[in-house]
Amino acid sequence: MARIKSMTVTKKQILITGLVSLFTAGLGFYGAIYATQKGLYLQNAIESRKELSDSLANYYSASARFYYAETDWLDMDDSKFDKNSPYYLAVYNEQNKAYEAFISASTNLSAHVPKALREKVISIENIWDGIDSNDLNRTEVETKWFNNLDEIRQTILDQLTEKESLDPIWK
Repeated sequence: MARIKSMTVTKKQILITGLVSLFTAGLGFYGAIYATQKGLYLQNAIESRKELSDSLANYYSASARFYYAETDWLDMDDSKFDKNSPYYLAVYNEQNKAYEAFISASTNLSAHVPKALREKVISIENIWDGIDSNDLNRTEVETKWFNNLDEIRQTILDQLTEKESLDPIWK
């Protein structure tokens, strides 16, 4: 029969083993917390980009819709300017709906961009106020309108593609 030697375990060995176990468990716990935090951060960053791209698309399409509704309003035949006519009411209602959609999209997009770009997004609303029945001034304002829309869109797209990280908070 084999004889088993009795093993004596010192208090020091028990303490070291306990500390190693505690450290290992703590490291695993910290790793799980860290991974969860990074996963949630990544999910938030992806969702933020999706919201921004949706806001940009809505802003751009609402701007176009508003432009065409407003030009229909400005180009309305004076003979059809009877406020009770179905034509007048249809053009008037479409212009109001388009303006409401544009303001909503403008506000939504401005909530997703940095402060410097926010001012540009909101200020485009004021550009349209320069349009009147003078065709020369109207052409200049329309050009300025579309140039600013394109510049805003391009700035956002450039900043999205240039970012190496998925940081949703723009610096």
